[in-house]
Amino acid sequence: MDTSLIDCIMKREYSLVIRNARVVNVFTGEIIDADIGIAGGKIGEITTDRGTLHAPVYIDAEGQFAIPGLIDSHVHIESSMVTPRWFCAAVVPHGTTTVVADPHEIANVLGVEGVRFMHSDSDNLPLQVFLQAPSCVPAVPAFETAGAEIGAQEVTEMLEFDRALGLGEVMDIAGVINRDPRMMSILSAAAKATRVVSGHAPGLRSKELAAYVAAGPQSDHENLSVDEILDKIRAGMVVEARYSSHSESISLLAQALESLPSLPTNVVLCTDDTLPTDLMRRGHINHVISQCVRRGIKPVDAIRMATWNPAVRFGLTDRGAIAPGKRADICLVPDLENCEPALVLVGGCEVARDGRLIIEVQESQIADSVRGTVILPEGLSPESLLIDVPEGRDQVTITAIHVGEVPLVTERRTLTLPVRDGKVAVSPEADVAAVAVVERHGRGGGVGRGFVSGLNLKEGALATTVSHDSHNVVVVGYDSSDMWAAVKEVERIGGGVAFVCNGEVAARLELSVAGLMSPRPVPEVASELRSLQRCLTESGIRGDDPLMGFLILSLPVIPEVRLTNAGLVDVVKQEIIPAVSP
Repeated sequence: MDTSLIDCIMKREYSLVIRNARVVNVFTGEIIDADIGIAGGKIGEITTDRGTLHAPVYIDAEGQFAIPGLIDSHVHIESSMVTPRWFCAAVVPHGTTTVVADPHEIANVLGVEGVRFMHSDSDNLPLQVFLQAPSCVPAVPAFETAGAEIGAQEVTEMLEFDRALGLGEVMDIAGVINRDPRMMSILSAAAKATRVVSGHAPGLRSKELAAYVAAGPQSDHENLSVDEILDKIRAGMVVEARYSSHSESISLLAQALESLPSLPTNVVLCTDDTLPTDLMRRGHINHVISQCVRRGIKPVDAIRMATWNPAVRFGLTDRGAIAPGKRADICLVPDLENCEPALVLVGGCEVARDGRLIIEVQESQIADSVRGTVILPEGLSPESLLIDVPEGRDQVTITAIHVGEVPLVTERRTLTLPVRDGKVAVSPEADVAAVAVVERHGRGGGVGRGFVSGLNLKEGALATTVSHDSHNVVVVGYDSSDMWAAVKEVERIGGGVAFVCNGEVAARLELSVAGLMSPRPVPEVASELRSLQRCLTESGIRGDDPLMGFLILSLPVIPEVRLTNAGLVDVVKQEIIPAVSP
């Protein structure tokens, strides 16, 4: 108990007073004109009796809204393509003061060692980074090779980290429902440690949803319909409504809330995966709040979903509200609709003003253990990237991964293509490209080969080591020589993305930390990513983010079909299927 704060309250003597604020009360939904007293990094008193609080330092809010520091309930920092320290520098000016991070991207490359890096790199920051122990590494063991395997023993070890809150998203739905021993042991480890368990269950409803929830997962950020959201809210799951770089469920949430008598406590906001270009262009969780408001959700309700609701969900009840005894994580915002802070306080200290960090964040210390992670199979060649066709066939029937306008969900397409020189004749005219997934962790996982349609790629080849979730090398193109050159370029730079056209590297993005992140700050990485995106757009790729469709081609937990190093995966049936019909 902090008795000194009690003394400050009773004497009305503080270290800092915020005057003339319009305080958003997340408990009642009221907006109250008040002064705020702060001492020892905590909030003491919120009073409408203006001018009665005393301190050596005053901040005049000038009628701005005072809201709690924002909490991102589910984020993969690795998707920002920068280390936690640079991520902090990018998001704190937008009002984010706490995040719950699931580092399963780096865990798929480096296992517990990767999670340990994310933990140490987020020490002593104005952004409080809490971690969840990755639960599905690899996501679907039968269908892919990751850089590590995480079981109950590793989960138990990670749950002992001092900022570990619980178990990361449980993606192996079939493993849960069918009571797979590995998945059951991981869930049991979390239950034994009495930690929260996050879920990942797109499209799950009825008895399957009930079985999944009964097994332990308590939340979900993958929601495909209004009815699905309502089912999950009614089942007691925490719905994590997201606005990420690849998808959003805020529109569905707004419709779902219209049918409910009041805002449920088990609804929160998150960003999930946000690229550095989007961090620069639109902000962070404050942008998610603004998207809620645009869709008709009351501003105070949107703020509650990004403050008190996630604080309760994770047991972080020392924050998430402007109330006595809470951490003095406070944002002053001119308006609730845009929610862009003019001032951000963390623990009562000014850390950002007018969209700029005003304190120094030390650069990350990058150990050799998190570099040099691109280890290609022995004997790999350009010919390894394409499917051979038996002699005597002049055409074949193929199964292609079709990427639509929303790249998150793919479709299965059956197409007939000609054969030339013993290879399937992919072409821009047919809008069918070759795709290969090359295991890059040095674990002998081999190469999966297939086809992709709908990308509208007109020329060249692209290779990336950012490929959710096992992060093997994904390469797409029409010509084996360009595809090979792109693969070799990402190997040369230690991981990242490379686009090759006519044998020349047209654009690259170096991500040397686990092949996922750069040691440089967000503005520099965003600038390089924009150049790459422009190059892809000029090559014909449609959409605001022409890269996104490539990054999730190998994700075998989201329907309908994906390609991993093991082959073409029918996600719905959970089986490997042939890319070329016999």
